[in-house]
Amino acid sequence: MPKISVIIPVFNAAPFLPDCLESILRQTFADFEVVCIDDGSTDNSADIIREYSKKDQNQNRRIKLFQKTNAGISHTRAYGIFLAEGEYLTYVDADDWLEPNALAELYVALSEHKADIAFCSYNRVYEHSSYPRTFDEYSEINHFDAEQTRNLIARRIMGLVGGELSKPDYLDAWSPVWGKLYKKSVVENMTFADLKQIGSNEDGLFNMEAFYRASSCVFVNKCFYNYRKFNTSMTNKYRPQLFEQWFTLYGLIENLIEKYDMPPEFVTALSHRISLNLLGAGINITNSDKKFRDKHRELSSILHDARIKDHLKALPLGYFPLHWKALFFFVKHKWAFCMLLMLVVIKRKLNSRK
Repeated sequence: MPKISVIIPVFNAAPFLPDCLESILRQTFADFEVVCIDDGSTDNSADIIREYSKKDQNQNRRIKLFQKTNAGISHTRAYGIFLAEGEYLTYVDADDWLEPNALAELYVALSEHKADIAFCSYNRVYEHSSYPRTFDEYSEINHFDAEQTRNLIARRIMGLVGGELSKPDYLDAWSPVWGKLYKKSVVENMTFADLKQIGSNEDGLFNMEAFYRASSCVFVNKCFYNYRKFNTSMTNKYRPQLFEQWFTLYGLIENLIEKYDMPPEFVTALSHRISLNLLGAGINITNSDKKFRDKHRELSSILHDARIKDHLKALPLGYFPLHWKALFFFVKHKWAFCMLLMLVVIKRKLNSRK
């Protein structure tokens, strides 16, 4: 039985798969299997996986291909847990790649601290540039006991509170399932919510529960994972139901809070998430092909939605950087025109990174 199962969901990833698979074969930690799940690809992704399976010099043929009918990323990730034979498991997206010592460093950190989950920082890789996502407030190795894992890490994944709001763009910094090494027994009976129902953040929802269930965790504040940003077409595509889908997501988070009888700070964290996600809702609108007046009408409707009123009222702006204060000043006053103009500028700045 391999020590680690590396789960790679694959869908039409042929241009990126060689980089991904090469990075895994170059790992200094050798006791692993690679569970590649082809989710109904129509390109030659499966052929590339077969080629690399033959290329692997290890006698155990560590790269394994499983093919299925297309069912989406949530189903594929859950299926990966079912297929995984390792004592620990980690996810790698097919268009991303690992640093050579990623598995070794995470496994050593997890083993030395007898933790259930180890996770690391990562690089956000654009077409012509790269930016590390690290946490200055933490040292290189940070161990969290059961209470800290729940009330700091799981809660932070749910939403930011207090001084954490000084970096509101870090809302989902710890949400992804990639860049993490899980003890399989902690997550083996868990699943992922359907993106068709919740819109996004299925991995964040998964991690809110996974970290709350963990006996302890360790954060390695070094960038071992490379997250390819310029291939994320979903973030640039207008999704007309996204705002409503997010309320389904919020309902599932509320169910978690009730299921585990989480402390009041988790309720506050969720409330802040609901408010901060208005930025994403606004950017989603800017992705549409609608005329400006129609975008303004849609954004105004969201800002006047009664479901967000109390959450916005409770959101403390004092921690925010100046430009975030300006944006959420517009949000709180329901100035959709000013917010929309500012979002266009933000989007152009984000696109300039590519």
